Amino acid sequence: MKKTISTISKASAYALVLITLFATSCSKVDSVNESVLADGQARVKINLTGVQKRTETSSDDKAKAGKASAKQVTTGIQTASAALAENLVAIATLEPVSDKSLANTGIRTKASSLRAAATDVKEVLAEGVKYRVLVYDANGNYVTEKDFTAGQSSSADLTLKTGATYTFVAYSTNSTTALPSVTDKQTLASASVNEVSEELMYFAAPMEVTADGDNVLDILLAHQFSQITTALIVGSDLVGQVTGIGNATILPGYASANINLQNGALSYNGGANVAKTVVFPTLGDGVKTAVSEPTTLIHSAVTDGTIRFESLSIAGVTKNDVVFENLRITPGERYNLKITFKGPCTEEVYAEGGDQFEIVDGETKTFDMPAADYGFTFDITEIDNSFQLNINGTDLATQELQFQSGVQGLARNIRFASDRAVWGSNGVPQVYNMKGVEGKPVIRVVIGPKGEVEMWGSRSSQGELEPLELFNGVTFNKIQWNPNNTNTVIASQSVVTITYLRGFGYGRKIITCPGN
Repeated sequence: MKKTISTISKASAYALVLITLFATSCSKVDSVNESVLADGQARVKINLTGVQKRTETSSDDKAKAGKASAKQVTTGIQTASAALAENLVAIATLEPVSDKSLANTGIRTKASSLRAAATDVKEVLAEGVKYRVLVYDANGNYVTEKDFTAGQSSSADLTLKTGATYTFVAYSTNSTTALPSVTDKQTLASASVNEVSEELMYFAAPMEVTADGDNVLDILLAHQFSQITTALIVGSDLVGQVTGIGNATILPGYASANINLQNGALSYNGGANVAKTVVFPTLGDGVKTAVSEPTTLIHSAVTDGTIRFESLSIAGVTKNDVVFENLRITPGERYNLKITFKGPCTEEVYAEGGDQFEIVDGETKTFDMPAADYGFTFDITEIDNSFQLNINGTDLATQELQFQSGVQGLARNIRFASDRAVWGSNGVPQVYNMKGVEGKPVIRVVIGPKGEVEMWGSRSSQGELEPLELFNGVTFNKIQWNPNNTNTVIASQSVVTITYLRGFGYGRKIITCPGN
């Protein structure tokens, strides 16, 4: 028995030695630098790390990003204003785009939606966008080049001799179809890309290709032209919509630019009087928020940028030749230009009995509401699950407003305007399961100074308000709110099991703005 055990132990020992030798052998094979090839050549892997704005602030970024420099003429937020009518003002805010994809503005828009204040950050180059990498030797002579596509891996990358330092240059025009050619590319000093009329991104950096370790080139492209996304915003404190935008343009600008690949220096073609058109989506019958496509601007650093609208139609008012001047714009920077429309300075006025109202169990109740010359607001904090208001003899809508489906004799007729979402579906709670507070209602009814009616709603308790719309053939009536006399409001509801309506009501009276 002992002999048998001894024999097994020796066999196990031999097996262990063989396994150890095999593992060691595998480890040595795995440690071989596969990027090094025969004849003193090596593969250089191209690693696109992203895109950043042109103006750099750190030495690390300068080693990686496009070397072109420009005097930075703006940091932070700029504001300007323009009067459209006696009681309508446009406030323009120009701010650099941040590292966050979207700021929480409460506005549901496309991917070109607004973003907040800025830092030096990286963006992701969209999949399918093409970029070109050129290689020059230590004497500035052309060696090779290759085109790459963002989001696609390349097995070949670049093959170069080891023991030498090269200058790598990359550029892209954010296109998925074509790249402009390089003029006089045989020497780095003379190489340039000319007549670029849209976007332009650039990178240049030296790197030694070695036989030791991996050769990885991290490319951080840098924007060379500025870009502005413009948004026209009508807030919940102003009744009305954006109904017309006449030929919006931005100056100054050149038709195109050339970039020297050695140092990233830009030269501009023609005069700086090429007005770039700002493209907005179709407005239909009107929108509360209109967001433009990004507008690319080709120019040097300026402090006298101008955006001009041939006309703007907002909240029933049309104003021609609306201009915002003295915008400070830096090449390579991304900006959001938010133009917010505001009414006059007002103060809230309340009924003698206070601002609260309530009806329960289907009762019809009459309230005396105060005179107000700039409209009235009903903030509904609890509702189950329909209501109608009769104001000075006129119904608020052509049919009682119903927020729930499946109620016999009264079909749902109100929804969110942005995506047609309704309560009780796709993550939005039933309206009777939501509860608001003063200032953060579930539903807001706004009657404008000219009798226009708008409604806003939330997707959660005390959440942000979004524009609502009526459907199923129901429309709002025009309401005459008395500016000098008491207003009679009769609130009613159809009874469907538990029924109630609670909230706050307040008017708005125009006052002289503080400081005037």
